[in-house]
Amino acid sequence: MRRHGKWLLVRTQPRREDIAVEWIAKQRQGCECYLPRFLDPRDQKIKILFPSYLFVFTPGPWYFLKGTFGVSSIHMSGDQPAHVLQREITRLKRKESENGIIHMKDLELQLGQEVTITFGPLKGQVGEYDGTVGSERVRVLLSWLASAEVEKRHIRY
Repeated sequence: MRRHGKWLLVRTQPRREDIAVEWIAKQRQGCECYLPRFLDPRDQKIKILFPSYLFVFTPGPWYFLKGTFGVSSIHMSGDQPAHVLQREITRLKRKESENGIIHMKDLELQLGQEVTITFGPLKGQVGEYDGTVGSERVRVLLSWLASAEVEKRHIRY
């Protein structure tokens, strides 16, 4: 059954993702929040895949999100919210185990693979892996910047 509505990317206040999810659920019937989490292989802790971001499916008006406790902003495209394709949400959910946690595999990176920078001034930025610069550094292409070089240990894929 196909639902009518759109997935939106919502930026939350720092470390307030769970609070935003709770308040969105209280405010609107029919909204669904998706906050993907993963098991970090380095320290075996469950963490939020995209810190300070969550996906919200809304079948109707989206303006209520602006005043929701824990929400900082809505990712916009002009004067309308940018939509996240259902197939991208489905792709993320398929990576989850039965308990809803994404298990990151320590596989070799593939050119063009999506990565998230996890440390430094570009923390949280999503880009594409564009090759190795040294034994511990990689090049990441960002849509708003030609490329950035970061330590391999500071990306998540």
